[in-house]
Amino acid sequence: MITHHDSDSGFIIDQPSYMIAFSSVLAFVVILSIIHCFAPRLLSRSSTIHGDRTPKMVLPDEPLMLSHRVPGELVEGTFNIRNVGKAPLEYQLFPSCGCVILTPLDGRIASSEFQPIRVGMKTLGYGQEKSVLIHLKTNDLSLVETDYRVTAFCPSPLETTPSVINLGRIPPAVEKNIRLTVAYKSAQSYAMTTSNHERIGMHRISSKGLVDEWDLRIHAGSKIGFVTDQIRIDIEGYSVPMTIPIVGEIVDEMIISPSYVALMKKQRGKGYRDVILIASRRDGEPFGRIDRIDKPDHILFHEIDREESIKRRRIRVEFRGDHPQDLSEPSIVRFYFMGMKRPVVVRFQPCRDR
Repeated sequence: MITHHDSDSGFIIDQPSYMIAFSSVLAFVVILSIIHCFAPRLLSRSSTIHGDRTPKMVLPDEPLMLSHRVPGELVEGTFNIRNVGKAPLEYQLFPSCGCVILTPLDGRIASSEFQPIRVGMKTLGYGQEKSVLIHLKTNDLSLVETDYRVTAFCPSPLETTPSVINLGRIPPAVEKNIRLTVAYKSAQSYAMTTSNHERIGMHRISSKGLVDEWDLRIHAGSKIGFVTDQIRIDIEGYSVPMTIPIVGEIVDEMIISPSYVALMKKQRGKGYRDVILIASRRDGEPFGRIDRIDKPDHILFHEIDREESIKRRRIRVEFRGDHPQDLSEPSIVRFYFMGMKRPVVVRFQPCRDR
């Protein structure tokens, strides 16, 4: 109960406390309703008066494409950074590659204006493109950081199929025939040559419209290792020639596993245990029988089984005598298979007695 003095009547009047609380809540609700009704209008009017004075950056919808007909040449172009906001736009540019020329790298763009950005890049080889990202930082609160892509492309005057000749894994002294198609695009004429005439032969077999068909004969050679060669195409009106890489690996046709054998003593210590060798081809194709074996007399070989497809053989190796003196040093055995020029070598190393 709250008591207060009435000045008009001169009486002291008691008023319940809950009535006072209700009146306070009602007044608070009325104030909130007024704010809710009039605040949006006041904010909208304030926004109209001040004009939303913030910068707004706009970049092109499509990436910048640069093109040059000669590989390795510098090609230039421009794209625009626009400010469609009501305040000056400040920007900085950061290329993802040091191979890009950008001018200017930073600046300030007034409202409703734009800034041309000059871009320079070198092209790669024919038919190749190179893309870089330009990272932008601005004071546009809706787009503080973003990326813009620039691509340099060198169109190919000819289209070759295949563009790379891959011989794969091939045995020594094998000759492969490759069909090469050359289609004209912007070129008028061309000449195809190679510096390795002994291993690469070329013959044009047809010319229909804008497409030429070539027959290539590539000799693998006899040296084990990787093949790295190329065919050169000189094009009329172009200072830089095209090239068709030739890649592959020359490997031994046959595999005998293991190729190195550490001989173990028999249980009683007299002589050596038999060894099982497995012969197969790298490409999984069938192979002919063993033509001959160059070996010491104290080593014997027995073919114990083989698959019907002749893709895999097991060979048992025996050693004569209880203590063959000839096995005191490593022994080298060479296997010659039918139709194969190179032998497969296996080395036998006796274990030393402790």
